[in-house]
Amino acid sequence: MVRLLRNSCAHNGSIYDFSPQTRLVKGPAELASPEEYHNLMGVIRVMRYLLRRISEHESRKFIRDIQDLLDRYATTRAVAAILHAYGGIPPRFPKQFFR
Repeated sequence: MVRLLRNSCAHNGSIYDFSPQTRLVKGPAELASPEEYHNLMGVIRVMRYLLRRISEHESRKFIRDIQDLLDRYATTRAVAAILHAYGGIPPRFPKQFFR
């Protein structure tokens, strides 16, 4: 999953509607719903979990960076609708990520 996301970013792919080619496996990343095994929100949760294992500071920075991007670009109704429909990103990024 990390490799797929990295390759998508590195080769100018858009990730707003990123969907892993294979289902994410159940693990300690605390995926909140069955849909998250197949969408960007699930990938964000897995990345947050991996970063937390390395550094709590980097994990928080990652989530703040995502929040900043969403605040900047998801204000357009069409973009927000795509992020929600395909990425599983709620209209307002969950505050519980900052804990």
